[in-house]
Amino acid sequence: MKDRAAWLRKVRAGLAPGGRVVVVDFVPKSVEERPWGPPPSQWMSREEVDASMAEAGLVPRKVHDFLTEQFFVEYVAAP
Repeated sequence: MKDRAAWLRKVRAGLAPGGRVVVVDFVPKSVEERPWGPPPSQWMSREEVDASMAEAGLVPRKVHDFLTEQFFVEYVAAP
């Protein structure tokens, strides 16, 4: 995505009242540790996703920790 923040601001603007954005993504690991999944050029850490969401006015509401290879976070519009 060329301008992730602009795209996420559009997503935020389109949320219904009480709406949420859910991200489930792989935790970045070396190709040796995980030879499957998306290519390294597409990896984003949870911290990078949080920063992008915050820039668009979205904050974590709930974090799920039952996945071992992925992070699962629900974001909502900041008050």
